[in-house]
Amino acid sequence: MAITLPDLTTLNSDAVNQAHAYIAQKITEYAPSIDSKRGVLHDILFHFEAILQTAQDEYADRLRKSGSLLAINNDPTLAVDDVVDQLASNFRAVRFEGSPASGKIVIVISALVPSSVSTSNTFSSLGNTYAPLQSFFARTSADQVVNFNDRLIKPVGDGTYYYVIDAVSTTNSVTANIKRNTSLESDSAIPYFLTAYAESDFSGGSDYESNSDFVKRLQTGISARDLSNRATIESCIKENTSFKTVLDVSTIGFGDPEQIRYHSILPTATGNRLDVYIRSQQLPTSRKITKTATLIGREGGGGLWQVSISRNDVPGFYNIEKIIKATVVDSASETGLGVYEDIRGYDISEDGSSFVPDIVNSKEAAYSPYQTAIIRFIDLETAPGLTEGATAEYSIYARGMNLLQNIQSFLSSRDVRPAGGDVLVKAAIPCDLKLSFTIFKKSTDSNIDESAIKNALANRVNKLGFCGKLSASILQSTIHSYLAQNQTVSAIEMFGAIQKSDLTKKYLRSFESLIIPEDHENMISAKTVVFILSPDDIGIYIKNSDTSLA
Repeated sequence: MAITLPDLTTLNSDAVNQAHAYIAQKITEYAPSIDSKRGVLHDILFHFEAILQTAQDEYADRLRKSGSLLAINNDPTLAVDDVVDQLASNFRAVRFEGSPASGKIVIVISALVPSSVSTSNTFSSLGNTYAPLQSFFARTSADQVVNFNDRLIKPVGDGTYYYVIDAVSTTNSVTANIKRNTSLESDSAIPYFLTAYAESDFSGGSDYESNSDFVKRLQTGISARDLSNRATIESCIKENTSFKTVLDVSTIGFGDPEQIRYHSILPTATGNRLDVYIRSQQLPTSRKITKTATLIGREGGGGLWQVSISRNDVPGFYNIEKIIKATVVDSASETGLGVYEDIRGYDISEDGSSFVPDIVNSKEAAYSPYQTAIIRFIDLETAPGLTEGATAEYSIYARGMNLLQNIQSFLSSRDVRPAGGDVLVKAAIPCDLKLSFTIFKKSTDSNIDESAIKNALANRVNKLGFCGKLSASILQSTIHSYLAQNQTVSAIEMFGAIQKSDLTKKYLRSFESLIIPEDHENMISAKTVVFILSPDDIGIYIKNSDTSLA
């Protein structure tokens, strides 16, 4: 919306008084015979004129600041979105309007009977609403599944049944990216409905870009969109509408000790190698794939199974979170099977779609779209009579960043990639965080909004980018903005785990600041690692005290 006069009741009283005195002084100078110090002129006419003049001055000040990038950067709240948009358009920058989150919802029903949901059958969870992408029809037999919107009803195993639909959030918000197994309530009647929950993590949800975030990103709009330098590489990615959820980009190239993809008979850096580390969303997404596992032996009293994950299954994934039999319906109470062995590899076979980067080992391919894996796990419920070579279907939940394969294909395309080199896209190396602290309040104080604090902390940390350091002071200031004046916070215990390319972990712990170490051999540095904080990994303890907390 355009800039409008401010609400007259919210004007600064000192500014109104100064305007009042100025008007009275100028009238006295113009007409000395008029009594401008008291009476109707002074108390009523001059007062209301001062109010209007103060409002117009504030209007003019906001309009002036909305046309200055420096002023907007100093105080983004003073500028109106429409004016900032017009200013930014001069530099080819467009504000992100946000995007909805999408995913799959499991609907559990009490009987094996046909069911259906339409786009008007919405679901809600954690303040967000989700609607089916289209009308879906649940069928009782596979023979009836003939259209793209037909869904087969399957047994849960406890006398209930389920089917799965595709859904999207009705609002654009990062909070709509709910986690796997999050419970959803149906906002309208569905025949035989029992419960609903997210089958896997919802992803793609992003917020409307604030003036503050927009101005920070403005450099990417001003920059050329090519691979000539770090600013233009970031612009090339972020200004592509297909990659609008990408938060942070860090490029490792010639002269960076983290760049190890130099393959020569001489131990020297030859250049022409770019590793582009991507944070495509605030939190990694847990994605479900169904794979055929092969029994390869016996271990720990059960069967030792193995599955192969190709580079296209879940490109650049970090780790496997859970494994369950494909016939088992996943739920929060289902613990699943753990990973016995995770062997990473790589696949650089040409697929005809783009140029293949120079990769010679699994370390270089780690967290890239060329990464592969052999996953082995133990299933204690394996039938004793099964012999090696037997197969079974398992659902595997892999955690990682989205869009890696799409960005790789884009940057490796003939029209984009450097003519004399190659580009390898990688997910930012994760430093997963856990926080814990105590809030002290009086017993008579109102309840602390723990959920709001957790979300604010996660949002603050996940937008730090490739910063290399997390200070407790940043967290403290975020927490205090949600507390009353007499409430305090203890020291914050920060615990981080960096997952290296060989899947070993480097642990960090501090009450003051976490600093990313320099481990160039494993490509670990402030340029490659990002802090990742989920609200679920924040422990808040409330302690009541009737003594003074000042």
